[in-house]
Amino acid sequence: MTTGGLPHGESGVALIAMLLILAFLLALAAALSSSIVNDIQLRGAYSRATAGFYAAESGLNVGMGEYRNLFSQFRVPTSADFQPHTLPVGNRTVTYSLADRNPTPGISTTVQIPYGQAFGGCNAQQYTYTVTSAATNSSGDTEANVGAEFQVGYIPLFQFVAFYAGDLEINPGMTMALNGRVHTNGNLYLGPDADLTISTNAAMGINYVQVTRRATSSADARTLGRATPLQRCRSAPRRTRCKPSVAAAPARRSCRRPRCPHGGGPC
Repeated sequence: MTTGGLPHGESGVALIAMLLILAFLLALAAALSSSIVNDIQLRGAYSRATAGFYAAESGLNVGMGEYRNLFSQFRVPTSADFQPHTLPVGNRTVTYSLADRNPTPGISTTVQIPYGQAFGGCNAQQYTYTVTSAATNSSGDTEANVGAEFQVGYIPLFQFVAFYAGDLEINPGMTMALNGRVHTNGNLYLGPDADLTISTNAAMGINYVQVTRRATSSADARTLGRATPLQRCRSAPRRTRCKPSVAAAPARRSCRRPRCPHGGGPC
């Protein structure tokens, strides 16, 4: 009588096959687990790096704002201004600082402002600086570094035939000729009783004329060209407010009288 089952040699082969299959499954599970762990770590590292970058960028923006205020006061940075500053952003510490990038530290370079920009054609004393910002996590590791370079130009006033801090009104009773640039930080009013000419003068080396007001952008500052005369307001109404025209020379300003804020006709 024979009993069922595998021969002794075949049962050993089956056991080895089962062990190999089990080892393969264990290796596959280990690889899958490792892949999941690595993916989680990569996602966490990317999230931390992104947060660190935005933290460093926030420090850069704060620093640029502080240094902008410094230059708005017509100051040149001193040694104290180049010291690093720290800023807490969440659980990170952001360190930002200003660095001098002038060819000779602390000494400006004389450049000519490109035409098309505010005060184009004027010479300026230009300074170059960089601001760097670094974000450090709670473990002391630097997660991100960002930086920016900017230039500051100081324009000597002697390049203007007329420069005024507030509203500027030019209302001559007799014929008047101005040669050069005219600028006001307020409003410009031209209301002459006779001819008023703002023009170039090649004999005096004045080859360009610029009439600007509130020069916060290139739209408020127009270089009007080489023609002579360039600008003329003749027998214009009193207190006529003039804005520089967009067209190139020869050009005339488009003038309008100020309106009352309550409606109706001119004030």
